[in-house]
Amino acid sequence: MLSAGDVAGAALLAEQALTARCEVQDVQALFRGLAEHGGRGLFPLGDPLSAARVVARAHVVAYEGDYDYALPLLVKAQVYSADIPWAIGVPWLIGPDAAGAIDVRTVINAAVGLLQIMRPLADAGHTSHIEPYLTLARNSVALHGDNGPLLSAVAYLARYFDLEYAARCAQAGFDLAPSHPAGAVLGLTRRDQGRDDAAIAAFEAALEYDPAGVGVLTDLGELLLDNGRPEEARSYAMKVLEQESDNLCAQLTVHGANFLLTRKEADLEAIMRIQRTSSAQTHAHTHATKLLTSVIQRTAVRTAVFGRTSEAGR
Repeated sequence: MLSAGDVAGAALLAEQALTARCEVQDVQALFRGLAEHGGRGLFPLGDPLSAARVVARAHVVAYEGDYDYALPLLVKAQVYSADIPWAIGVPWLIGPDAAGAIDVRTVINAAVGLLQIMRPLADAGHTSHIEPYLTLARNSVALHGDNGPLLSAVAYLARYFDLEYAARCAQAGFDLAPSHPAGAVLGLTRRDQGRDDAAIAAFEAALEYDPAGVGVLTDLGELLLDNGRPEEARSYAMKVLEQESDNLCAQLTVHGANFLLTRKEADLEAIMRIQRTSSAQTHAHTHATKLLTSVIQRTAVRTAVFGRTSEAGR
């Protein structure tokens, strides 16, 4: 029989081991034992709170059998400290029985909660950080392949790491349960595949369920402009600006469409100004740079993209 002091010491050791280079199996064995000797009470979520404490509580709670509480805790810690691979090798997450033990709604919420860190992790090449969650997602899809919202959520989660799989999930998700989010992710995956016509159709379908959806309106406007349809692009971008007048991406689409239609230098200069003043890490900067390149290619414009002068319509 372990004494209270022994249990407290083991709990401290287990929590510290999470951020040390310890064997995952050994660490998980510690938490499995702690679940039988004190459980979640050993890892209270009070101040000061660390990501390691949240992860430790998640593991103990999981080994107590409460997976639908454990997974949200793990996701919160992952989002808070995305640079740490908290989930690698965690058996209760990637094991063959995990998808059956965790409620499908919990998996959907976890996928949605992780979306904000997907792009940064993908850009940084940290596939290993997210692979355990993708494993759970794939296993859940295999078990609940008729659940449209699950398929759409998994498509969002997977699109930066396995585009073809994400596209299949997105199409199936929309076919099973059409909605604004389902149409949006279908449009994103088709766009990423280079299937612009299919992407435009999917975005338009998404707007049937929420005509004011800013994200889809923005993406659709940009895509239409890329495909030489400036009047339609401007129409959708204006709908965004009616809701968010400071939306730089919509502003860029309007200026890009106006320039292609009228060749007014003021619009080209506005694009250049946003490109110069926006952070290089933002979508607005990327969109502006892409738009400038496209304008130069499509017209007889000769301009120093990072300069102050331009020559148009010659």
